[in-house]
Amino acid sequence: KFKSFQKPLSGPLYLFYKNNLPGSVVRYVPGTNSWATVSLPYGGHFVEGFEVDPQGHFWVFTHEYHGLLHYSADGGQSYAQLTTDGQLPGNFEQLAAFDEAHCLIAMSVGSAQTLYHVNQAGNIQPVVNSVSILYIGYNPASGTAFYSDGTGFNRSTDGGLSWQKVTTLPSQAANQHINNLIFGATGEIWATTLGGFTFYSADDGLSWSEYPNLKGLFSYYIRTDAGTWFVINGCGFPQFGRSTDLGATWVDISDRFTFPIVEDIKKDAAGNLYAWTCRRDGYEISTDEGQNWSDYTILDGAPLKVNSLAVRSDGMMLALGENAKPYRSIDNGTTWAKIPDIAPPFGPVSTLNRFYTGRDGQFYFFDAFSFDVFKSEDNGDTWQKLNIYFPRDCKPVFHPNGDIFFIDHFLYRYDANADNTAQLFVPSNPLLLDEEIHCTPTGNVFLAVTSGQVFRKLSGNSALELLPFFADKEVYKFESNLEGDVFAFSSKGLFRSDDGGSTWVNVGNTPKQPWKISAAYVASDQYIYTAFYGDVIHRSAQPVAETNRVSGRVWVDGNDNCLYDTGESSNLFAAVTASGNGNYTSFSAHNGNYILTVPNGNYQLNVKAPNALFEPCVSDVPIGLSGPNDSVTVDLPLKIVAACPYLTVNLSAPLLRRCFDVNYLVFYKNEGTAPAPGAYVEVSLDSFFIFQNSSVPVAAQNGLVYRFDLGTLEPGQSGYISIWLNISCDAALGQTHCMSAHIFPDQLCLPTLQDRTQYSECRENIGAYDPNDKRAFVNGTEEPGYVLPNTEIEYLIRFQNTGTAPALEVEIRDTIPVQWLDPLTVRPGASSHPYEWDMQGSGVVVFRFPGINLPDSSANPDQSQGFVNFRVSQRPDLPPGTEIRNTAAIYFDNNPPVITNQTLHTIGHDFIVLGSQQVFNPQVQVVVTPNPMRGRVQVSAKGIGASSDIRFRLINQLGRLSLEQNPGAPNFEFDAGRLPEGIYIYEFWENGRLAVTGKLLKTGP
Repeated sequence: KFKSFQKPLSGPLYLFYKNNLPGSVVRYVPGTNSWATVSLPYGGHFVEGFEVDPQGHFWVFTHEYHGLLHYSADGGQSYAQLTTDGQLPGNFEQLAAFDEAHCLIAMSVGSAQTLYHVNQAGNIQPVVNSVSILYIGYNPASGTAFYSDGTGFNRSTDGGLSWQKVTTLPSQAANQHINNLIFGATGEIWATTLGGFTFYSADDGLSWSEYPNLKGLFSYYIRTDAGTWFVINGCGFPQFGRSTDLGATWVDISDRFTFPIVEDIKKDAAGNLYAWTCRRDGYEISTDEGQNWSDYTILDGAPLKVNSLAVRSDGMMLALGENAKPYRSIDNGTTWAKIPDIAPPFGPVSTLNRFYTGRDGQFYFFDAFSFDVFKSEDNGDTWQKLNIYFPRDCKPVFHPNGDIFFIDHFLYRYDANADNTAQLFVPSNPLLLDEEIHCTPTGNVFLAVTSGQVFRKLSGNSALELLPFFADKEVYKFESNLEGDVFAFSSKGLFRSDDGGSTWVNVGNTPKQPWKISAAYVASDQYIYTAFYGDVIHRSAQPVAETNRVSGRVWVDGNDNCLYDTGESSNLFAAVTASGNGNYTSFSAHNGNYILTVPNGNYQLNVKAPNALFEPCVSDVPIGLSGPNDSVTVDLPLKIVAACPYLTVNLSAPLLRRCFDVNYLVFYKNEGTAPAPGAYVEVSLDSFFIFQNSSVPVAAQNGLVYRFDLGTLEPGQSGYISIWLNISCDAALGQTHCMSAHIFPDQLCLPTLQDRTQYSECRENIGAYDPNDKRAFVNGTEEPGYVLPNTEIEYLIRFQNTGTAPALEVEIRDTIPVQWLDPLTVRPGASSHPYEWDMQGSGVVVFRFPGINLPDSSANPDQSQGFVNFRVSQRPDLPPGTEIRNTAAIYFDNNPPVITNQTLHTIGHDFIVLGSQQVFNPQVQVVVTPNPMRGRVQVSAKGIGASSDIRFRLINQLGRLSLEQNPGAPNFEFDAGRLPEGIYIYEFWENGRLAVTGKLLKTGP
């Protein structure tokens, strides 16, 4: 995006521009027809203002979290920081500089703007308070400073420290706000206005006269050292012009450039297309799907170009003519009638004002000079002023509930109910520049920031969450259809999501480079229209916004007829997949119903049996969807392979602390096809656990083993046992404690069933802790960062309300890496509170705790905590070195999410990673396998001298020696079968010196 040209009276031409990349400045090299890059602070990141003073010195403004001004006297080779954090509060507006002693910078806070004077020594002084500063600048020949705003035009002869209002402008200047000054080599000045006038001064701004040769051009001017004028007339004609006689005559050179820029595309209910184009500086219309275009005008005595257009699906339209007057049509633009002016504008009546149609179906008017916003709920008859300050260059994004989002360096939301505006938190607090923000008709908000990250805010949830799907893709624009499907135009193609951004499907590539996109529109017939800078409008060859749905029910067929009979159970979670034009997954709900959304194409539909006791009645069911909005219903019953119970058990707790109570939750379920009479659970406590109480009475006790009777468990029946324990103060800090559960009857009727009748969990007690974190376990033990292939991983997510009021609801969202973990194998487990769970899209595991009413930690530290765990299997045969990373987002009510730590597991084969070792002799390499250790354990050492004296020691978690050997060779083994479960430290000594230490884990016999 072009920002500014900088051309000192004697010196090269500089071009400052920004896009989604860092800011850049290039310098034209005369005689070479080329440009050279100019160095900027921070590599161009956060640069918002760039100015070259008459001496050729650089002044650069950067804004990450606080505004900073930088100065360079050597062409950018080095920079001095002139200001510190907080000295220039607010948002950057403009920058002007004359020499080391005089620089002006305009900053805004809300609707107020302040003009500061800064010198090279870093002295800062506020000199002007205003509402809307339109221009600041210095005459390079004299150093006289000028600024203009909505109240007038002002002049300073002391570099901007004191100001006098200019009263010598001709009468034509009434209400003509000056927006630019052009300075000649001998000090003469041309002043242009927003109303299209130009005024001239030959005495450094003391007296002025109208300069008719430039009247009405309303343009940007460049004047060369030789006196040649160039006019860049925005988007209107002549787009480019040149004058060599001070504007007396002009040569149109527009044909040397090709910039048919389209900035807006709309379609009315009658099928007419509208496009705002630079070649007309207004709207054009097409009645034949874009094949032919003509100027779109409103007849009010004479034809008027349309500068702003708001379209609603019921045929109602509002327009702003080139005379800056508002008009209304009730018949899709066939006829128009003038409506009353909205409100006395702060500045001049302007064609920069804009109409918008909100997602709530109401019309909005944005005043470009007062920055006021008005809303009409009666189609433009009356208007209500909203309590919102809206900068002219910002883009409004409308929510269906009437809220308005916009970016002005930070993300803001106007709350329609409260009628106020507040800043929204964006994770990692990026400075928001040139971002794409979009709200769908269903209320989901999407935000793409300069750093390349993409966030979403789901309707009803005020927090933004990061979408990892776009980690390797840069998004340049979002658009959505009326159904709420969202489209992301990215560096790697066009993606569509029909589930609020949980899953994305590549629907093709854009016809031009996506970063050149200037406008997009999805019509009700599901065709996408796109416009690109320097190009024409394109329409997708086919409707690409279909929302096809596959739905049905999963149940247990009890009589083997594969038909639903009254009373047959649907209370099971089963994965349903559609494979063909992509792979799509959903889970049946508690009532057995499932829903899949897929694009057009042919698919094979399957249900995955929860375990070996079931098998599908049908498989590879062929379906075809041709859209748009096609649907098909397919029921997928499961028949019983064998009638027998299948009991599973799981347990966990939020955290373990010495001298504190802990609540363990034991979760049990009959996942089989027959009742389990006389079921019971035996729970084995760690020796440092002191039993306090339980939610189910203790039926029997044998030392540290407690038995709990459950009675008969029907198929699908599940439940919890809460066990309250105290952790002994005699436990060492960091000591590992193991707790296990065994459910009976534990016989498996099929050899293919995985034995889940026993479960153990070994964890260290902790001192200080992060109350919201994530832990990962393999075989019940927290792994030190590595895992064998084809091994199940269990995740524990702990949360605590550290706020100042109860949390009414808690939601956890865990996006598992589906390239490494199989989402079809996700199985939720124990939790501290009742929950609902769901899987959204491909691998977004969602746990909701509705009505949890979690106390805050200051009111009740113990009850303010909670947890949930789930297990998931790896994809088959992952290669060694594969890294499985995972985090979770925890939402407390409508607060920003708490992002947990990241867990990391590296795939390997019976090895111990270097990260679990301390190496004291770099020449010695020790490998211990397997780890976790069971039975015979192999120790192999390299780098040992032939005659070295070797000693191997194993120390338990209490610091006591459990094993010591003096092997005669560097390769040996020992028997770990009789060692108690837990964590051990091994020591490998050579010639009386400690060479390597590390951790070993014992988890079984």
